[in-house]
Amino acid sequence: MLSWITYGFMALEAQKCLWRLLRIRHPGDEARLDALERAVLLEAGVRLVHDRPLDKYEKLRQLRERLGRRQKGEWVRAEARQVQLVGWWQRRRQQQQQQMECEEEQALAWEQAPADADEEHSASVTPAALSRCSSSLSLSGAASTPASIALDGLVMRSEAGDWDLLSAVSPLTSCDGSLDERSEGGMSSERRRKETSAARVAMLDPVRLQLSFNDAADPHPADPHMHTLVLGDERAMLEDPHTHLRPLLFLHGHSMSSVFFRHLFRDLVHSNRYVVYAVDLLGWGRSSRPPFDELGERSGRCYRRLDRERQVELAISFMVDALDAFLQHSGIAPWCRRNASDFDIVAHSLGAYTAAQYVAARPQAQVRNLILVTPAGVTARQSYIRALYFKTTPQLVARRAGLLGYLLFLIKWPRRDRGFQSRLLQQYTYGMATRAGNRSGDAAFSTLVRVSHRQRQATCLRPLAGVDGLLRRLPRCVRGEIRIIAGERDPLIPVQEMHLALQEMQMSGHAKARASLRVLPQCGHVPFVEDPAAFLTASGLLGMEGTEGEALAN
Repeated sequence: MLSWITYGFMALEAQKCLWRLLRIRHPGDEARLDALERAVLLEAGVRLVHDRPLDKYEKLRQLRERLGRRQKGEWVRAEARQVQLVGWWQRRRQQQQQQMECEEEQALAWEQAPADADEEHSASVTPAALSRCSSSLSLSGAASTPASIALDGLVMRSEAGDWDLLSAVSPLTSCDGSLDERSEGGMSSERRRKETSAARVAMLDPVRLQLSFNDAADPHPADPHMHTLVLGDERAMLEDPHTHLRPLLFLHGHSMSSVFFRHLFRDLVHSNRYVVYAVDLLGWGRSSRPPFDELGERSGRCYRRLDRERQVELAISFMVDALDAFLQHSGIAPWCRRNASDFDIVAHSLGAYTAAQYVAARPQAQVRNLILVTPAGVTARQSYIRALYFKTTPQLVARRAGLLGYLLFLIKWPRRDRGFQSRLLQQYTYGMATRAGNRSGDAAFSTLVRVSHRQRQATCLRPLAGVDGLLRRLPRCVRGEIRIIAGERDPLIPVQEMHLALQEMQMSGHAKARASLRVLPQCGHVPFVEDPAAFLTASGLLGMEGTEGEALAN
């Protein structure tokens, strides 16, 4: 077995050397992705332009397209933008500071807890209960201020500039392992010795990791950006306060990008109802890949030592905060506030999960209609095989496994499904998966899934139909209608889960709640790729009337 592993690594290194000798460009090269993205959109009659200055090649290419056989009226113009999330890292650091202040208050409450109380009262004031906060993990980078760090539900504090590992192992022990003076009452000494021993084992390694990662972190990282395709008369919408146009936001699913909605763009633009914004979610597609944890990719070992609930909170905040920042910096949210208007969202799979979390967390967001296409994470129970696919992060396999990763990608590509026969779309998707970068959006999503290999079961840790009642609160946060669209032959998410989601929404008790379900026959997990015409009819985006295509609220 060891010899096979050695041969595999040698083959990967030989392949990299061959690529360098033959001067073959990496599949994730940005120039190559630009050309592939343009070609993929051309297949759907969408002509892509960039907001950056044009070089001679771009000017000649546009001239050749104008002189081509395709008539000008058949083209739809799309502009590719990089929406900069200004202040992204500053807001994340503010969350860290808030977490630090919260943990310092909790540590102070621990110190002020009555030490001469009985054992039951002292046991009720546990470090795990005191250290939980709703914001992000706090890790201090200052050398001269009091710092605190919460790991495994326990709080450590240091009043000195340098960390004293022995004295910081437990708030109840001194450096020689004996009990502190304030802890003589309450629990028995034997019980406290057991807890302090467990605390030493749980906290010593993470502290060493934290010390090295704080020194290596970039103090001024560049703000990330989100790749966006903009279609429609945006200038008319922004300049005319009485315009009938409104923004329509598209959010893709796992391992996809904004170009997967390409067959919907022409009809939506020609309807003169929307200005389309198709977004690559942060950490996916051609958007930036900031590390999921603020400390960077190397802090993964330290991050996994957090309790499971805090991991889930960090993952959801990573996705929701990025979407909120995009709406602010793209101009959609300011335009809605200025004109007292709203916008629509069409979200698929992982994007639908993110959109539902965003709308529930931001009830003040001016969302009119919400279309959820085969949303992921409706119930807690998930497929074990599918969860393994997500936990291993396919993007990481494609980047690190070389030729083996490409073969695995070809095996997983649904070439027999309708709409997936395009060779250009396949190459573009593989190029996006192999882009250099950190474990970002894929790592955040994998945190939401827990896999039990012994029982061969998988669980979504924060399902939409969970005990927090997110789906029941969702109709109160939307001004118009919520519509669920599912494929009858979806092999990933059964239609029964969509019916369950609809029942949860209808139990909201909201008088104006309008929730509906459309099931498309002969379609699978991606109905807007497999049958775009049927999807547009079922969605009601074009204002069609009828049983299967009831118009959305205007």
